[in-house]
Amino acid sequence: MILAWSGAFVTVTWSPDNHQQVLELGQCTTLWAQLGRPLMDLLYCHVFRGFQPQLQLLLGLFCLWGMGRLLGSLWQLNRAESLLLLAWITTFPFLVNVFGFETGKFSIPLAYLLTTCAWLLVSRRSGWLFWCAPLLLAAALSLYQTSLNLLVVVAMLSVVFGARLLQTLSRLLWLAGPGVLLYGITAELMRWWLQAGYNTRYAAMGGPETPLGFLRQLKDIAGHYKHLLLPGHALLPPITGVCVVAAAALVLCRRGRPRLVPLAAAAVAVWTTDLPVAGSLLGTGYRHIYPVVLVFAALCILALRQGRQQPRLTMGLAGLYAITIAAFVIVDNSWAFDTHRLAVFDMAVAQRLAQTIEASPHHSPGQPLLITGALRPAARPPGLQPRGFDVLGSGLDNPGAARALLRSLGLQFSDPASAPPGRCQALLPAPRPVVTSPGCTVVDLSQL
Repeated sequence: MILAWSGAFVTVTWSPDNHQQVLELGQCTTLWAQLGRPLMDLLYCHVFRGFQPQLQLLLGLFCLWGMGRLLGSLWQLNRAESLLLLAWITTFPFLVNVFGFETGKFSIPLAYLLTTCAWLLVSRRSGWLFWCAPLLLAAALSLYQTSLNLLVVVAMLSVVFGARLLQTLSRLLWLAGPGVLLYGITAELMRWWLQAGYNTRYAAMGGPETPLGFLRQLKDIAGHYKHLLLPGHALLPPITGVCVVAAAALVLCRRGRPRLVPLAAAAVAVWTTDLPVAGSLLGTGYRHIYPVVLVFAALCILALRQGRQQPRLTMGLAGLYAITIAAFVIVDNSWAFDTHRLAVFDMAVAQRLAQTIEASPHHSPGQPLLITGALRPAARPPGLQPRGFDVLGSGLDNPGAARALLRSLGLQFSDPASAPPGRCQALLPAPRPVVTSPGCTVVDLSQL
């Protein structure tokens, strides 16, 4: 865990998304309340009063550790199985992406921990605390709406590990119904009270999903698992697919328990929030399907139980799992190394751009700056090509991050909207990376 987390520290420190969040979104514009995450505004604007990625990383990792310990207790795993679950949760390569994008340093793991605590209270029916469970779920959804995905996955896997199906479904409905309703009311009230504006993601809603649409979604989910398990995935080492497929093969060979229907339901439930409504409310991204780690870990634990009576099989599985976790650590740290290299490259290019802008006879401090385009993959240093959505990003991949990067170097400029009408647009298309005029400066990242 220490080896994996050290790589995550380097990644979050040098991630270009951090530049953008620290210098632009850190100004508390009620963006998250608008998108239905009011507790995120509270967390970042009033509790942290800034970004502080390293502190949030530590807190987030502690939340993931707590989630793993609670699930190990809930599912009554032995010490070896609990350790295996914890290793998957805290070293899975998606971890870097969960912590490396869209201010997800602490809010997402905290939401996962609150969701797990809510399910634990419902499962154990512990006195008056039982009635606090919907409040915890509503709080988790106010931090990250796909906590509902995690909840359904945990519930289905609880059935796999011995809970009664009907009892689990009744508890799930009792928790999810009031929790989602309470979340919806409070999120909309906060959006109205803070005057955060219309939630633009509502435009993606296309009504209830049709049966044919649901089948298409199931086909997409199957295709996604195929993409996850085949070698060559942008985020996972090749050994991951071998490990999960080998574990799944052993589990499928067993009749009766483990219950395969709830196991399959858990695999589909990773996409819970996308299934009932045509059109995703949450966008896309690998961080949205982080709960898949619980499905993969459960398969490995069940396969380990399958091989208990065969010492050689048990030793083989243990070796395979150890190699997989080691590969996770290597991938996490390779991202850290490449992210640092890319950050050094970005800083050098940004300094050159800043010097070119300041050396122009037309430049003056506070002048409007318009940034367009994106860094071409061919212009990156060798070996640092993008590896997928939100992975190995450059600070020059989009205008927002580039503006934050130039601002972090001390370059003073204003929004292009403050320029005289048409002044900046008259310089487009830019024949070179930097074009200046008395009233505006244009930077075309695609010309770098």
